Amino acid sequence: MKLKFLLYYLFVFALVFILPFASTAQKKINHKKQPKGITYLDQYIMPYLTSFQNTFAGGFSSIDYDSVHNQFYFICDDKGKINPCRFYKARFDINNNKIENFTLTAVDTLRYEDGRIYPKAKAGDGNAPDPEEMRYNPIQNNIIWSNEGERFLGKEKNILQNPSINIADTNGKLLYELPVPEIYKMKPVENGPRRNGVFEGIAFTNNYNTVFISTECPLYNDGEEAGLEKKDYWSRILKYDLATKENTAQYAYPLDAVAQKPKKEGGFMVNGISSILALNEIELLVMERSFSTGYENDLQVKIYLADLRNATDIKGDSSLVLKPALNPVKKKLLFNFSTLKMRIDNLEGISFGPRLKNGNRSLLVISDNNFNPLEITQLILLDSGMK
Repeated sequence: MKLKFLLYYLFVFALVFILPFASTAQKKINHKKQPKGITYLDQYIMPYLTSFQNTFAGGFSSIDYDSVHNQFYFICDDKGKINPCRFYKARFDINNNKIENFTLTAVDTLRYEDGRIYPKAKAGDGNAPDPEEMRYNPIQNNIIWSNEGERFLGKEKNILQNPSINIADTNGKLLYELPVPEIYKMKPVENGPRRNGVFEGIAFTNNYNTVFISTECPLYNDGEEAGLEKKDYWSRILKYDLATKENTAQYAYPLDAVAQKPKKEGGFMVNGISSILALNEIELLVMERSFSTGYENDLQVKIYLADLRNATDIKGDSSLVLKPALNPVKKKLLFNFSTLKMRIDNLEGISFGPRLKNGNRSLLVISDNNFNPLEITQLILLDSGMK
């Protein structure tokens, strides 16, 4: 995501001056009812630079619950700069609506089909993936993860790495990639994806036969990035049939404007989709996150209910500027984290969790601290309001 590059430089400072803290599937998706009301329950803050099995844990850009083995998946998006590209498994309890006994249990590296570990990110080298979201598939006993790729236009050379949607075994070894339509491939001209604004969200539905993929920000050919003005900004949601591996539909999702004006004139700002979660084949929970320079500990994050019921399939449309969607996705605000009157960090991932005592499904949300000592790894527990 775009924010991590703005803040990453502080990691070197942290390694030198801050001591690391020690740290010690569901079978079907069949949520047919809308949430009656999402409510906050608790949070857990993982210590900065938590050390686990010779790695530093953090940079969690997604969370997913495997109810079969009662564990959670967290993918790290540091592009292998600190340790090889990796993901973690963890367990924790929810007792009396509180998060307790959070423990990392495993770490695995992401690898090519031949077993080689993905390379670390290096200057002038676009080979390292940029992992963003990971989901566990209990039917196939494998994982799916998204890679945003790279688009860097330099004076001497351009670095173009196409984004990808990857299916891997539970140890991280690549099995195959889903085909990516041409309009999502990186180009040296302003056409196609923006840097760090491509495949950010993944959601299974239809008993794991269907998967939705969302872009964080608009494609160049779909118009402007979100700004302060309230107008049309479009991300896309792609639908895949996992049996045929085909992209069967695409939809135009309306993004909010950026929530806050940067405190410094000309400062960085962004709003986009950070994660999605399917309720059924036509309804998704969509988490939008807005950041502006000067509000590093006060990100504006909202959860929307997205309704694809009558949305126009734009799969054959290469530009929403030239051909706007007749019926875009409809959305309804379900939860605004700013109402909590507490610190809200860089929330990037959302997942259903175990059932609460009242019978409702829990929601877990995780933040990506970008390995920045000024940010936190924030795990938030919510009551989804759904049975």
